[in-house]
Amino acid sequence: MAKNRYNSSRRKHEKPKKFIVVATEGEKTERIYLDQFKPPRDSSVQLKVLPNWQHKTHPKDVLKKLKAYVKTNYVGPEDELWLMIDRDSWDEAELNEVAAEAVKCSFHMALSNPCIEYWFYLHLRDNKPFNHRHQLLPEMEKMLGSYGKGNYDAARLAKEVDAAIARAEKLDTKPNEPWPRQQGTQVHRLMKKLLGR
Repeated sequence: MAKNRYNSSRRKHEKPKKFIVVATEGEKTERIYLDQFKPPRDSSVQLKVLPNWQHKTHPKDVLKKLKAYVKTNYVGPEDELWLMIDRDSWDEAELNEVAAEAVKCSFHMALSNPCIEYWFYLHLRDNKPFNHRHQLLPEMEKMLGSYGKGNYDAARLAKEVDAAIARAEKLDTKPNEPWPRQQGTQVHRLMKKLLGR
């Protein structure tokens, strides 16, 4: 039976909070970034990032984690559930399958192609082509001084989130596609929801 996050007496007097629940591919990288935007406790919107301690990075595993959350937690009508995943070298057919299942479950996708570091790059620079994550990592290191999994200046990126949103929106020329086939990112969609825009 799904748990309810409000007891009956509180529900009569308080408007339920909207929860944005994010299941990530990475164990630390995405969480460190999203923690920069965690709303205060009294905010009407709350963020919950699901842990990935077992480091199961396959998009299907991220989808399973979000489905498991829904089975064991109360999800209100205003709540949003997001998959935050990378294109990397995952099979296109599998990504299509995950995207179709996400739509069926009313989940949202925040896929970055080739990887989350592309979204980070857009905070500080205009778009340029990258073939894979191995080209992006040295760029991140140059821009931030150092860059590693769970070790980067997320606060500096957070200050430039508006620039990243604007750059990503300009590149989002096929918003009806389930995920960007070419270099691009959907993380700006998640961030706009989180920032109330």
